[in-house]
Amino acid sequence: FKKGEFEAAAEIYDEIIRKYPDRPEAFVGLGAVRSAEKKFTQALEAYQQAEKAAPQDPRINMERGKCYLRSGQLPEALEDYRKAMVKDPGNEATWQGAAEILQKSGRQNEASDLWSEGLRKNPQWEEKKSANPSPSI
Repeated sequence: FKKGEFEAAAEIYDEIIRKYPDRPEAFVGLGAVRSAEKKFTQALEAYQQAEKAAPQDPRINMERGKCYLRSGQLPEALEDYRKAMVKDPGNEATWQGAAEILQKSGRQNEASDLWSEGLRKNPQWEEKKSANPSPSI
């Protein structure tokens, strides 16, 4: 669906879901397609189904958080990113995403505190950043 063929991709995911209704990956894929189309209600429904199939999978919270972010629902996005952080505290992308949402919400100090907490819990991120410098939070 990276070429913009959203309906074809959605049909493929729908077919997979019909054959394997307990597979969260297909629901996550369908959610990503619908989010890319800006069909946020349908995307969120797909992520809800994915979460029913795999409630402990942090990727679902992160992807749903991205959907909320794209739709401008910052509090909901932050909530899902925080859930993903709890489920997988070593995933740098979830901490960074949550900090960026806080920044967009005008909560700079909270963003900085959150990122500092993530670095304390995951010192390997700092080592990686030293080897590959990028903009800081």
